[in-house]
Formats: sequence, structure tokens, C-alpha cells
Amino acid sequence: MTDEPTILRSRTGADFLATLPTLAGFTAPDSLLLVPFRGKRTTGGVFRIDLEAFRRSPHLADAADGLVGALRRIPTCDAAVIVICADESFPVARLLWEPLWRALEEAMDEAGISTKDALLQTPDGWGSFYESDLAAEGRPLAEIDQSPLAAEAAESREGKHVRPYDADLTFPDPEPAFATALRDAVILRLDFEEVSDSFGVLSPAPRIDPLVLAENLLARSGPDAVSVPEYAQLIQLCALPATRDQLIVQIAFGRKAGAAVARDNARLHRIQGRTGMSMDEVVESELRAGRKGSADLDGALLGQTRRIPDRERLGRAIDLLRRAVPALQFADRGGPLCVLAWLEWAIGANTVAAALIADARRADPHLRMAGLLDELFRTLSPSWLYDRLQPSSPSTA
Repeated sequence: MTDEPTILRSRTGADFLATLPTLAGFTAPDSLLLVPFRGKRTTGGVFRIDLEAFRRSPHLADAADGLVGALRRIPTCDAAVIVICADESFPVARLLWEPLWRALEEAMDEAGISTKDALLQTPDGWGSFYESDLAAEGRPLAEIDQSPLAAEAAESREGKHVRPYDADLTFPDPEPAFATALRDAVILRLDFEEVSDSFGVLSPAPRIDPLVLAENLLARSGPDAVSVPEYAQLIQLCALPATRDQLIVQIAFGRKAGAAVARDNARLHRIQGRTGMSMDEVVESELRAGRKGSADLDGALLGQTRRIPDRERLGRAIDLLRRAVPALQFADRGGPLCVLAWLEWAIGANTVAAALIADARRADPHLRMAGLLDELFRTLSPSWLYDRLQPSSPSTA
């Protein structure tokens, strides 16, 4: 057993494109991808941007400067590969996206970042912008499929399927029995503060310990191992401003971090009692005022912290909420969607996070946290996405 990274040694553009889905962890049609390098090794991450954003904006130089600014946040990055995966035919895409390539290359050069290659892939061909004698129709896609690195990349994934980057934009259809049971349990908890036993006998809902519940749920073998009453408790934590941020931080950074936020929440409750504001208003006021919370956790919700979240915990929580959310009545989805959106944002799935927040605002137009997260996602990326962009498996040399 070894922790050494899998090294996929690309020698041609076809090799690189064959390994790119494994390197990125997803496929990305109609996207611009920037793959940062340190010397001959990738830094272990890939930046993806919708090409549609560039179709709408004529200011390519400004956009390129912004993207290169993201590369410069990686201390070890000294080079990058530009990959444009376009929906148009190869001849059309080559003409359409050449200005974007040139703007990026110029911005990278000014920043001291070299361009290793600039590749274009379309549904009917591929090629490098640097190939002066490239045929109008590009190179055949078979060169990518037949690259010896295609099989090596698949083997390095250990049978795991590479999904499209936007796979989480849609929810699976909920199981009818589960959906009915969860909706009933959530209504009882949120509206009547009651629970029902297996015989339908109602009783007052017991107090939830957020610290205990979150750890219990994250320790389960999967979403199916969680009971309906436990899911209802999770939804209640997501719905309450006093526990929503605590839940997010605990999922990402562990139980001790959740306990620290719980202490901060007690302070916020005291402010609420003193001012008469709602909890959402108190939280918004504190965030906008830049007031600090627990030591080492300042900026955690904003993604501006030196801590790096536990990726496995984030993934488990995402799986739990993705099972629960589509089973809820739409009006009850606002809080859970906020939590789910933050978790997706934390792993770098900005497109998914933005779509989930838009749904949260539709589900509850008065939910302040949805508006705050919407603004956050538009203006900031989590610092840990850059901090952890270091050589990792798989690498491409």
C-alpha cells in the first residue's frame, strides 16, 4: 500500500485530453478549463468556467485577467494548460474561441505564468491552437480514445465513473413512501413541534442536540441507513437560523468547530433578545459588520480560513441532503438547499451551488441566508480550494 500519486505522463495533446476527466474529476462540455502546473506536475486541481459567460461578454481581456488572478493565488503555479471544450463544430469553434485563447495567453505571460499548451476539443475534432498546419476540421477524436493513457486513467479511477460537472444540478426522484413519511414528519416537527411513533401516537418533539445528530448521521454507511425521524431532525436543523450555520461548520471542520459555533450562537441569541431582531437579521448584521467569532473559525462560513474542510464529510452530507431535499414540499426546501449549496460551493462546484441557491430563494423569497449566500458565491471562492491545490493523485507530467 502506498500514498504515492498516480503519475500519468502525457506526451501529446491527445494524451492530456485522455487524462483530463480523471485529473478534473468530471467531464465538462462547453467549458473553459485551466489546469495549473508547477514545473512538469499539475498542482492537483482544475478551474472550470462556462463558455456561455464569454459569449455574453465582449470584455475578454478583463475576464482573462480575473482568471489568471485565480492562478496567481496558487503559490506554486508557474504554468498552465488552457483547454476549451466547445459545443460548436471544430472549424467554427476555432475561429470563435481563438480570441479567448490569445487573451488568456497574454494575461498569463504578463503574470509570469507560461502556457504549456492551448487545446480545443469539440464534438467532431480536437487540436492545439499552436499547430499552424492543423487541418480545418481538426484532428480525429479517435486519437484521444486510443491514447494509451486513456486506459491508465480509467484504471487509476478504480472503476469510479467520471460524471459531468453539472450532474448534481438535478435531483433523483424520491421514493414515494419515503417522501410521504418525511413530509409528514417535517410538518409535525416544524409546524406542531410533535413527533409520531410507529403507531401514529403523537408526543412533544424532543430537543435535538445538533452536535450529536450531525456526528451520528455522518458516521452512517450511506443515505439509506438514516431513518425518517433522523432526516426530519436534520431538516429542522437546516430550517432554523440558530443551528444552520453551526451544522455547516461542523460538517466541514468537525465536532469541535461545531461546538465553538454553538457558543457563538448563544451570544447571538443574547443579541437577539436585547435588540428584538430576528436571528437572520442578527446573523446578517454580524457578517456585514465583520465581527469575529470563535478563534481559528473567523471567516469559516465565508470560505476565508486557513482550515481545510474534510472532503469525505462534505461528500457524505451532500449525499444525505440530496436524498432528503427532493422528498420535501417545495416550501420547506429553502434552509436545506442553503446548506446543500454551501457544501457544493465548498468543494468547488460553483455552478451547482448557484443553481441550488436560486431554488432556495424561490422556495422561500424571505430567507435572508439565501440572499447572503447568493452574494457570497458571486464574489468569493473558498480559500481552501487554492490552499489544497498541491501535487496530488492523479498527476500529469
